[in-house]
Amino acid sequence: MKKVISFGGYHATGGSVIRDLFKEYQEIALFPTEFRLLIESKGLLDLEETLFNNGGCENIDLAIKDFLWICNHFARKTTKFTRRGLNYDLYTKNCFSKYVREFIEEITDYKYKMDWHYYDFQKSYFKSQLERYLSKIIDSNSFEKEAFMSYPDFEKFNTCAKKLLNKILDSYTIYENNLENKHNQVFALHNAIHPIYYNLFDKFKSYFDKVSFIIVDRDPRDVFCDFPKNRYIPKNSSTIEKAKSFCNFYLNLRREQKKIISREDVLFLKFEDIVFEYSSQVSKINNFIGIDKSYFDFKKEFFNPIKSSENVGKFKNLPKETLPAINYIEKKLTDFLYVKI
Repeated sequence: MKKVISFGGYHATGGSVIRDLFKEYQEIALFPTEFRLLIESKGLLDLEETLFNNGGCENIDLAIKDFLWICNHFARKTTKFTRRGLNYDLYTKNCFSKYVREFIEEITDYKYKMDWHYYDFQKSYFKSQLERYLSKIIDSNSFEKEAFMSYPDFEKFNTCAKKLLNKILDSYTIYENNLENKHNQVFALHNAIHPIYYNLFDKFKSYFDKVSFIIVDRDPRDVFCDFPKNRYIPKNSSTIEKAKSFCNFYLNLRREQKKIISREDVLFLKFEDIVFEYSSQVSKINNFIGIDKSYFDFKKEFFNPIKSSENVGKFKNLPKETLPAINYIEKKLTDFLYVKI
């Protein structure tokens, strides 16, 4: 039975430290890029939501096409001459796209021809006008598109989805070509779930036989220093206004954190503890994932706690004009500040 570890953080909280740590584990198959098949907009969870909670015929057709569209982007290999992709076909020996098509075939009742206003909305102005006038001359059925009809029961959908995910992970072990027993392997998936809502964890678990979660958080002052540029908060505001937006954003993502980290299948870690208490934190991780490994076995080739200590207390080196913003964050997010004992 496959054991899956989904790991990550919020934004700039140090979730990638687990990725770097797992690179030193022979026992863990670490998927090389973020595994976003479930959580991405138009991904597997959105497809399930439409099929079972918003299941009009037209919506189902669109949801399946959207799922195929996003999977096509996941599959694409990124080169200097291609559009950006996530290389899923590369990491699965070109099997990812094949397995996605097989999954859709399994849950599809049949295909049929259809035309409706949403298709028109997706067309360019020129194409829309051209077909509008041509339909007065030729059969309007010529402009119909192939549509998907799919009303599987939930058990069938879930079984097919789990099979899809298992085959993707198995094909990755073939790509790696260094795992003796792929069926008993531990797989690590980066950012496979947003650690924001409690019920999402139970939903995610329905797609795997055995799954656990590792969440990494970090002092908000340092997160503010490393916050993704031009993302999530207004970029043209004053520093103090950015701090206000940041605090609101930070708290919203952690609204259910206490409830989430109380789960037995969740290991909650602080980035700073991993840096300063490396040996005890590695032992905690090993106990959680069920691997007997000493921290002495690690070469610290990918994650070096001494080097990473430079990322702790970065806010102390900010310009003086940033001090009011840091003071504001300290006041609003007191419970989340890291205090070294």
